[in-house]
Amino acid sequence: MTKQLPLTSKNVRVDLLHPTFVARLDALLNGEFNGAARIVSGVRSFADQLYFWNGYQNKLKGKAGYSHFNLAANPHRKFGGGQFQGSWHMQQPFDNYGHAVDIRLSRGLTWEKFVPVAK
Repeated sequence: MTKQLPLTSKNVRVDLLHPTFVARLDALLNGEFNGAARIVSGVRSFADQLYFWNGYQNKLKGKAGYSHFNLAANPHRKFGGGQFQGSWHMQQPFDNYGHAVDIRLSRGLTWEKFVPVAK
């Protein structure tokens, strides 16, 4: 049974992640590293990806009003042989799941320790 995935914020969406990916993340984040690695960025809908893309392209200020939007993928871009669209983080039209998360490490965990296990 999958435990709740460790997140950095309640605003991080993981509800649209592919179920196989969720199981792998659960084993990695709740098992091997037991909360020392948390998800900082999860899945976005097409509308969310378009919002971030437009904000980045137009150099708009973020919601906090003091910083600009980060680099964001064009939600219409096709990649992976044309099967994938926008970003790995975006809910994909062919299966309705996202296939990527960004991880933040804490409690002294290093990328040198994390990456070999995550692979």
